[in-house]
Parts: sequence; structure tokens; C-alpha cells
Amino acid sequence: MVTTSIRTSEQLDFGRCYRAVESRDARFDGQFFVAVHTTGIYCRPSCPAQTPRPQNVHFVLTAAAAQQQGFRACRRCTPDAVPGSPRWDARADLSSRAMRLIADGVVEREGVDGLAAGLGYTQRHLNRVLTTELGAGPLALARAHRAGTARVLIQCTTMPMSDVAFAAGFRSVRQFNDTIREIFGLTPTRLRALRSRSATASSTVGEVSLRLPYRRPLDTRWLCWFLSAHAVAGVERVDLDDPSPFADGWTYRRILRLPNGPALVTIRPAATHVICRVAHLDMRDLSVAVNRIRRLLDLDADTASADAALRRDGSLTALVDAAPGLRVPGSVDPAETLIRTMIGQQISVKAARHHLRRLVADLGRPASWDTADPGDAGWLLFPDTATIADQGHRVLSGPRRRIDAIVAVAEALAERRVEPHAGCAASDLRAALLTLPGVGEWTADYVTMRVTGDPDIMLDRDLVVRRAATDLGIELATAAAAWSPWRSYASMHLWRHRLAHAEPVLSEPMESEQRPSEPRPSCPQPPIAVPTATRRRSTMTTSADIPSPTPAHTPVAQAGPTARWTSVTTPDGTFTILADDDDRVLASGWTDDAAYLTALIHRAIRPESVQRTDGLGAIRDSVESYYAGEFAAVGDIEVHQRSGPFLERAWSVLRTVAPGEPVTYSRFAELAGDPAAVRAAAAACSRNAVALFVPCHRVLRTDGSLGGFRYGLTIKQSLLARESDRSESDRSEGDRSEGDRSD
Repeated sequence: MVTTSIRTSEQLDFGRCYRAVESRDARFDGQFFVAVHTTGIYCRPSCPAQTPRPQNVHFVLTAAAAQQQGFRACRRCTPDAVPGSPRWDARADLSSRAMRLIADGVVEREGVDGLAAGLGYTQRHLNRVLTTELGAGPLALARAHRAGTARVLIQCTTMPMSDVAFAAGFRSVRQFNDTIREIFGLTPTRLRALRSRSATASSTVGEVSLRLPYRRPLDTRWLCWFLSAHAVAGVERVDLDDPSPFADGWTYRRILRLPNGPALVTIRPAATHVICRVAHLDMRDLSVAVNRIRRLLDLDADTASADAALRRDGSLTALVDAAPGLRVPGSVDPAETLIRTMIGQQISVKAARHHLRRLVADLGRPASWDTADPGDAGWLLFPDTATIADQGHRVLSGPRRRIDAIVAVAEALAERRVEPHAGCAASDLRAALLTLPGVGEWTADYVTMRVTGDPDIMLDRDLVVRRAATDLGIELATAAAAWSPWRSYASMHLWRHRLAHAEPVLSEPMESEQRPSEPRPSCPQPPIAVPTATRRRSTMTTSADIPSPTPAHTPVAQAGPTARWTSVTTPDGTFTILADDDDRVLASGWTDDAAYLTALIHRAIRPESVQRTDGLGAIRDSVESYYAGEFAAVGDIEVHQRSGPFLERAWSVLRTVAPGEPVTYSRFAELAGDPAAVRAAAAACSRNAVALFVPCHRVLRTDGSLGGFRYGLTIKQSLLARESDRSESDRSEGDRSEGDRSD
């Protein structure tokens, strides 16, 4: 029976809602629903039927609320087939977080008790809040979600009705039949008979093709760039219709880890929807898979409102006009997003993808699909956190501190000491992430933005955002407040602006104040001829008992025929960096002579020639951050040096010496594993080609005097004074830098 005494939800303005209905504005579809008293149906705002009189309607936030009041869904506008409400991402209250988890199928998998536990409230309190604010409790909301999924499968596939029932999450065919009749006023068979031929999609056992609606506009070129720049071989890939960096036509494929087994998703954007094919699917996971793809592409965003708000700030008008409908890419697997973010800290996109590719190849679980399609072969699930925690030290490469942090975070995720998910409040998730080793404010903000879909996170510690702001003459500290509640979208516009003008290739998000690296120049610079220096090979003997600084399985990579160099202006003079194709620093120092630095590189890895570049952005930025007081920044940049076992071990140990806490040569030898090898420890300092990144300036004589330094004692003294001053300041304020955090 229809209840007509219910008024419009207090969270909705009747006048604004009715004007949207009069104009049939599709932008509001999914943001509220129209309950028509005279017909007993509920519609989307853009329903093409005759507009009812204002006294004959009221408005509700959810389809479930309309169903609870006895209204059935309109057959003409199919209100359950609209994009999801952006309200659930824009707000951090309990009802919004609950809606995100209900859409992810938590009620079907864990029941209302599991939903309440995941949100940190009792079932009774959760039911009271949802009923008061949304007009329906968790069971009714989940039922409406199941009904919407069922209607899509009934009208868009040829699946048998019994399969549709269980795929949509119903526990029995009878429950399925009763729900469809109650909500749509038709039996499932009659509902299928109403479909148009064009709406029918192909479906086979374990496979379904759907159209996912979105609110226009949608900047598909930005999504193309983001997905292709971060694609990890074996897990995902992007096929472009043309080779341009921001392609219009593209197809994205990736393997998804779902509750009842993996599936392979293929998506391709179209003018009004995204074509989504899900193969090798346990149909019970269909709703979960679709929800995660929608979150990945941010399809439920109200970009028209975001664009309009950001246009009001004149400094962003040109950016928004250049890319209307820009989305904030979400996450299909929060734990994977966090691990990938940490692995990609402070290295280029090429290096990040290289490390991730090795991790997936070594620890990824192959999909065990019985298929003859060659395109469905070779897919690997991203390693689960328990496997990374167990095998991470063996597989991962790079600075020991970063590896330890990644393994520790994987252990915390595997043991469920921290559980990032779409239902987390953004502030709670950020605070939890900041307690983890190796996670700073940048990483916490970036992961929180992608996992929760919060539209109001300003990535003001991201140097690409800050540089874009500088280019545009924007003072972020004051301007960002005016961009609320759309600061995540403002961050993406600034990020894209920098990309569009500098054509960078970004890495995975990086730690602290670091940003993704910029690209190599599109036009290579003339190579520098490298002198064939003839250094006498060291005859120093090494102890077989001293362990290698890197895992024994890690192959020793040879440098390519060319390398790249760039310079940074610092208070101590020009600082030049020379790096290989994997963005590992081969040599660095306070000089503008790249040929001099090249001659310092061990001949086994010395490049034949080097070219100047405007790239190496992450490495350059780490040097700038060092001089800004973030000394940990240079410690996480990957380096590559060759020598005997003791020197390689000593160089690795040098990177663990904390800024502001210099050691003597004797103590250095002891840390390197041989207290008697003081002269060898001194040799490690003198032969270190990677100054600053391997901080040989932090080693002093026993009497406290400076000793030697390749670039002069003035610079060494300046570095030590800078680190000492900041270290004392940090201790006085009780504020340790995140790079030094070991707990």
C-alpha cells in the first residue's frame, strides 16, 4: 500500500528537486527519487513521462525508501538503472559509509552484523540511523540493490531466471520472484519480455556484458592516461586505438580478486556509458565486480557540480574548460593500492612498474581458468598481503628501509590490524595509515582519496600539484579553501595541467612531499662523450662471511649504452645526477661536469654515453626536499654501484646512518661487519660515486674532525650543520620525520 503522508526527506530541498524534475535534468538521476502519489510509482528526475503536480509528489534519497513506502519502480525510466549517488562519497557520515559497503555486497556476504561491525556500530544503532536518514534500514537498502542488479540481468542478458536470482544475491528463487513482483509490478518473465533488442547483451556461463551509465561529462582521455601509466604487466593492460598519450579510444583489461574467485574485466568507454564485460565470473560476485569498476572509474561522480564550483575560481577556469568531467580514479583493491603506492615511492613510473612487474611475476597467483581464448591466458592476481609479508624481503629490491616498511605494512594488512575499505571514514583511514611505517602524509592522503572516493582531499604536499600552482600563480595555502568540497578534483586538474604542458610520465604516488617524476624530454639532447678513464681495480680482499647487501637471487643489472643526467641548483652549488634507464642513480655530486661523474662509475656498469634530460623528476625533487629539511627523501632513492662485497655492504650501511647522528670511521667499520677494516671503511667513503644519496659525509674522524670529502670540506661541513640543526629542532618539537620512523 502506498503511503502518501510521508514528506520529502529533510536532506532534500523540495523546490530545487521539483525544478530538476520539471527540466528533466539527467544530472540529478540517482541523487534523489520522485515518489508519485497518484500512480504509486517512483521515478528518476529525468523521467520522460508527464511531470506530476507538486502536491502529488515527494522526494526520497534512495530507491529503498520509496519501496518501503509502497511505491514500485517506473517501467519507463527504470530508476534503478541510474548512476549511483555522489552523496555517498561526498559525505563521511555513517549512512554514506554504509551505502558504500552495501553496494560492495557486504550484507550478502557478512549480513547486517558484518556491516555494523565493519562500521564500528551496533546493528540496532545502524538500523536506527539509516531508517531516520535514508528512509530504509540496511536490509531494505540491500534488497533494493539486489533488485536493481536482478533487473539488469533480466533485461540485459539471456541468463536463466534461477541463475539471475542467485547472481543478484537472493537466497532463493521464491524470494527473487516476490521481490521483483513487488518492486516492478511484474513477474521476472514479463519484465524480460519488455526489454528492447538493443538492450540485450551476450551472456554465457560465467560471462556477462553490461552497460554502465555515468553522469556526463566524462574525460575518458584522463582515465586512459592514468590507467595506462600505472598498468602492471600480468595484472592489467590498456590497449590504445592510437598511440597518443591521452587517447580517446581505448580498452582496459584487468584481473579482479573477488569474494568467490577471480574474474577478468574488460571495459571500454562510449558516449553515454561504459561497456563492461566480465568473464570467468562466479555470478554471485557480479554486483561486487560492477561496483568496484564504477569506483575505479569514478562513474558516480557529480562532475558537473564539481566543474561549476571550480570554474568560479578564476585561476582554475581554464583548467576545467580544458578537461570537463575529470575523474578521480578509485581503487578496486585497497590493500593492493596501498602496497603499490609504497613500492612506487620516489621512483619513476618505469622503475615502479619494473618493481611491480617483478613482484607479480614472482609471487602472483596464475588464474586457473579453463579457456581456449589466448587473450584470457597469462593473467596473474596481485600477490596477497600474507604472501608479501612472508616473501617480501626475498623478492623486493631497493633501500632496506623501504623494503622493511612494505613488509611491515603487508603484515599489518594480513593480520587485519589496519583494514582500508570503501566504508572507512576518510579521517579515520588517514589517521590509521599514518601509524604505519613508511607512510607519510602524501601517501596517506593519496590512498585515502582513492579508497574512500572522498572528493575533498587536497594533495597539497604533492610537488607536481605545487609546481602547477606556481605556474598558474596560485597560492595553495589560501586558494584551496575556496575549492572545498571538490579539492580532490582540483588536485587532479592541477596534476593534469602539469602533465599537459610538460608531458610527464608519472610514477606511483610517492612518500612525504615527493611527487611523481616528470618525463624524459621528447627530443633527446646531444650525447656527451664519455672519457675512458682508467682506474686501477681494487686489490682489497673481502671476507666471505660478510653477507651481500642485496638478496642473493637479485641479478646484477648492466647499464644500458646510454644514461641520463640532470642538475639541481642547491645552496651548496650545482648538484648533478646521472641515472640509468631504471632511474637508479649511478653517480652524483656538487659539480656541473657530467663527464667527471661518469668516470667515477665502476666500469662494469659505466654507460658508453650520457644525455642531458629535463626528466628524473623524482630524483631531482628528493634533492630539493633534502635541502628543504626532508632529509629522508634522498634515502629512499634507488642507487646502483658495483665493487667488492665489503664496499657494497659498507655503502648499504651508510644509508642507515641517520642525519644529525654522524659516526666515526671506526664505528662505520663495525657497522659494516668488520671492526678491524677501518681503512676499508674509509675507502668506501672515498670511492662512493653517489654522494648525498649514499651519505658518506656523515662519517668523521675519531677526534671529531671532518676528514676528507670529494667535493670539499666546506660542503661537508654545510651538510652536517644543516642536518644537525634540523635534528635538534625535531627533538625539541618531538616531531620525528616519517623517513626515520621504524615502529
